[in-house]
Amino acid sequence: MISLYARIAGNYFKPLAFRIAYCLIALVALLAAWRQAVAHDLSDLFPPPVLGFFVFLATVILADMGILYLKEQIATWQSSLVPHYRRPHLIVGAVFVAIALCGIPVLVNEIVRLELFPLIALCAVGASLAGWLMYDPSIKTLLIFFAALAFVCFPEVQHRLSLMMAYPVAYIRLIALLLAGSIALFGWIWWQLARLREDMPQYRTIVPGSKHRAMTEVRGAAQGGALDIMAGLIARYPGWRISPRYGDPLDSFLARVSHRRVVTAGGWIPWRLGVLWSLALLLMLICINFAFDANHRMKFADIAPIVFVVSMPAAPIITSSLWMRRASMLPYEMTLPASRRSFIRETMASLVWDYLSCWAGAYVSSLALLFATSQLGHDGLFEILAWNAFFFSGQVAALSIIAWTLRFRSSTLSIFIMVVGSALTLPILVGIAHGRLNYGLTIPIYLIGGFAVLFDAYRRWLRVNFE
Repeated sequence: MISLYARIAGNYFKPLAFRIAYCLIALVALLAAWRQAVAHDLSDLFPPPVLGFFVFLATVILADMGILYLKEQIATWQSSLVPHYRRPHLIVGAVFVAIALCGIPVLVNEIVRLELFPLIALCAVGASLAGWLMYDPSIKTLLIFFAALAFVCFPEVQHRLSLMMAYPVAYIRLIALLLAGSIALFGWIWWQLARLREDMPQYRTIVPGSKHRAMTEVRGAAQGGALDIMAGLIARYPGWRISPRYGDPLDSFLARVSHRRVVTAGGWIPWRLGVLWSLALLLMLICINFAFDANHRMKFADIAPIVFVVSMPAAPIITSSLWMRRASMLPYEMTLPASRRSFIRETMASLVWDYLSCWAGAYVSSLALLFATSQLGHDGLFEILAWNAFFFSGQVAALSIIAWTLRFRSSTLSIFIMVVGSALTLPILVGIAHGRLNYGLTIPIYLIGGFAVLFDAYRRWLRVNFE
């Protein structure tokens, strides 16, 4: 029995994404320990909120990678046929998530000098919400995730969180409530995983069966729940526009690329998804803003910069989510009558097209909101152009990383890279760490490194084994 649990636990060291995460955590711990030995404090380099954010991000990523990997182990035919298959996997997965939530904060607690229990409570809340999104990636969970993200953006909430981190004894009830809520949500996720079956929508869609649609089949706009229908009417091709595309001959490069984009997205329009991202975040911020009293409400002009900054990771997250499912179908598509070089060119062109169109939708909509609130009137023309160039260079860097890692066709690695790519698109971290943005250094590094990695991804895709 012990050897069975040990073998299951050893699976969490086999995927490439977990190995990269373990190496990065060990490297950060060594660098932070060296820094502490030299300067005895990290506050001279980073303020405590930034240190807490990095600890929170690393903890949540590792815990949710464990939840996603556990779902992959449960959503197999063995779980339905092999007796007592699920119980040891669920136990080992729960232990892994608990170690990730407690181990990383404890490891860096003496280094970053943050309060331990409030940090663990915040990490547990973030990991439980993101883990729910990993288990059930639907419109409902996306709206709840947006609501939580919008709630944290308010200064009053951030002030309360900073007080909780500074004076945990005075907020012991809030800390206990956060821990109890996150434990309850984790328990609900584990209960759903224990009863996961092939006929449930949360089951992996790449598993073929009579009750599962092929990934290349586009659902009608009226199929699904009310939220799916509403989102489909906004950001999805109607069936009468998609059907003729399959009947027309694909006799040109652009026609084949457009066809592969429709296949990947299942009818979703990437640029409309980017617009929907910004509008959903704006709506959530406005609704939550009215929940506060008049003295603590934000002005509408102050909401626009938050929407703009949080809309920057829209393209990495949406594109990675779409192409994570598409990657499993690439070996099948290689059997179609096409040379490897033409297939790789069309596939990478459709990936770039999806990414840039999604980013353009989120960027233009959030930028229009800034212009509408007169947030750009105080900056000069050079400053505005430099910011736009920085945002574009960050998107190029994120796109290159996604294209380079997509060939591994690993969902856990895609989640890890999704977060890394999103961090590259956020200028706020660089601005906080350095006090200002060094455009002359950051933009060339992002652009040159991004195009170099993208070209190397194309070369590696030509030699990848799709078996």
